[in-house]
Amino acid sequence: MKSNVRVIRILQYLVNNSRTTIREIENDLGISEEVIRYELENLNDYLDILKLNKIQKNSNGSINVNIENVDKVIESVMAIYKMSGEERREYLAFKFINEKKINITHEMNNLSVARNTIKSDLKCIVEEFKAYGIEVKNWQIVGGYESSFRNYLFNKYMNHHLILFEESSEPLLISEVSKAISETFEGHNINKITNFVKKSIYETNNYQLYDTFLLYIIIMVERILQGYTLEETEEFEKYCGVYSKEISRNLNEIKKEFKIEINDVEFSKLVEVLTGLNNNGFNTLYEENIVRANLFVTNLIEHVGVNMGINFKEDEILLEGLFEHTKATMYRLKHGFKNQFETYYLAIEQHVNLYNIVKEGLRELEKMMCATLSKEEIALYVVHFLGAQRRIEETQTTIKRVVLICNSGYGTSILLRNILEANYYIEVVESISLYQLNNFNFDNIDVAISTLDLDYEFKKTMRVSVLYISPFLNFEDAKTLKKYGIERKRNSTLPSVSKILEVVHESAVVINKEKLQNDLKDLLSNKFVVTTQSASLFDEISENDIYIVDKEISWEAMLEIGGRHLINKGVVEESYVEEVFQSINSYGPHFILKNKIAIPHAGIDSGVNNSGITIVYSKEDVVFGNGLSVRLLIFIASPDKPRLLSTVMKTKELTEDAELYTIIQNASKKEIKNYLLK
Repeated sequence: MKSNVRVIRILQYLVNNSRTTIREIENDLGISEEVIRYELENLNDYLDILKLNKIQKNSNGSINVNIENVDKVIESVMAIYKMSGEERREYLAFKFINEKKINITHEMNNLSVARNTIKSDLKCIVEEFKAYGIEVKNWQIVGGYESSFRNYLFNKYMNHHLILFEESSEPLLISEVSKAISETFEGHNINKITNFVKKSIYETNNYQLYDTFLLYIIIMVERILQGYTLEETEEFEKYCGVYSKEISRNLNEIKKEFKIEINDVEFSKLVEVLTGLNNNGFNTLYEENIVRANLFVTNLIEHVGVNMGINFKEDEILLEGLFEHTKATMYRLKHGFKNQFETYYLAIEQHVNLYNIVKEGLRELEKMMCATLSKEEIALYVVHFLGAQRRIEETQTTIKRVVLICNSGYGTSILLRNILEANYYIEVVESISLYQLNNFNFDNIDVAISTLDLDYEFKKTMRVSVLYISPFLNFEDAKTLKKYGIERKRNSTLPSVSKILEVVHESAVVINKEKLQNDLKDLLSNKFVVTTQSASLFDEISENDIYIVDKEISWEAMLEIGGRHLINKGVVEESYVEEVFQSINSYGPHFILKNKIAIPHAGIDSGVNNSGITIVYSKEDVVFGNGLSVRLLIFIASPDKPRLLSTVMKTKELTEDAELYTIIQNASKKEIKNYLLK
């Protein structure tokens, strides 16, 4: 077992709360029930090794903890802690910003990882820096305004800085970043900063933005203590706002406590930020451009509506939401603050057409503000229109409330949930595992959808209809859903009318453009989602990508064979394979499917350079940590998500192949390749 931040947080919670429930842990720590149960099993296994009392889990969800030697457990768990890839990159970026350079050899030894892993991490970090105008050469920062460094710290390290003010008991594990920040402020009275912020926010009468201004001041003081200050450049001009006198008076306590000087540029920027955070100041920027801004929102609604073939003009919620959101967007663009919305890829991947239409419509705002909107900002506008679409759909279609039942409640259930909610008029109330069935309340649930063929004894206790479908939703499953009245959504990924018209104009003379546009709208409004399968990674497999193992090996060795092949081909970096191992430590081998097949893979941003696949076939069962056996391991990586999905679908077919191992038992690499390609 290797411990991680999540295990340590749960352990600390249990130390402080010897009698609790899984629900309380979920609510207080923000960790899902499935993951909590998994980590509790890991902790119990470890307690068993230490010959100590296990954590007692009761059928009603309550937990009793009676660990007689808490210090021994804490010491042992901390001893096997290892940074995740995300934590490592977070630490390296923070050190890079503060020291302006990175010594790869030192960090390789310090973090106990390979040189290529550090290099792969730094490549990701350098790409992030570029978005902030920070230039790097030979692993040294050679360009970038001080304001750029502060914006990066502001957007990336909020929680690490605000932990300085937490009054809860000291955590068992403090990240390296939090330690460094604490050391910077060691010996100083941090309350002087909170007093200053409270007085300043009182003047603005806007307490909702307390944390934002507090974070700005912390980073300002931190950077000045480290010898970095804002300088007079073309970016700044002297700013005198209504709060100048109050800030000047209150700021003396900070200057005295931290023994720092605050130059005119620092002071002007401070006044500007506080003025902007005030509700009146916040609205001033918007009101200065109110006519153009209102026209922009109106044009955006019309632009999206025309291209989607939907009338959004009567949706007052959408109109008001876009007005308020545009105020916030304009403020962020002006001050260089990044939005913390990190799931923009969902809007891009699941709603490509809408995303592109909205992106085109936002060019007017970009011209107005002389700035470029990030993917995150564009995605937030997409969310407003998705909400409007759903409101229209809900007035026309009954939404079924569904509970999704999977083997573990994790892994493939996430993919299935996304597919179902994206394509059908349903609301997945919760995804649960088999062992949660007895305690789940099925009141207000219309139907249960299960990837497991449940026994009759289970079904009769549930009081709702139970539909059995595969984890990958095939055509037979679509028929089953339709039979039970679960309607499919209209296609939201078809090309827009304007795009079709562009193609038509390039190849033909249009006599009546308006009629053609209206006819296309009518035609497309009746279309439904059509799923097409892209080429899979199997299509490019060669004999060199296949390994046949005829002796007993460990599951770690099996994974290493598959991952090392992709590394040697340049398909992935070391960090990609490391993320797979880290995922097993965190969640268990959740990628094991039926028919003794495993399909390990990590995220696209974990070091994927190209597309590739490794087949590892073992003639003997390879037993993983959860007792499940694997004989065919399919290690995949690709930046092309449709190709990844097609590969998963092809793998799913293999899980249903009863003759698979009979056919490939004594087959050559060529014969295995041909069988997989059939």
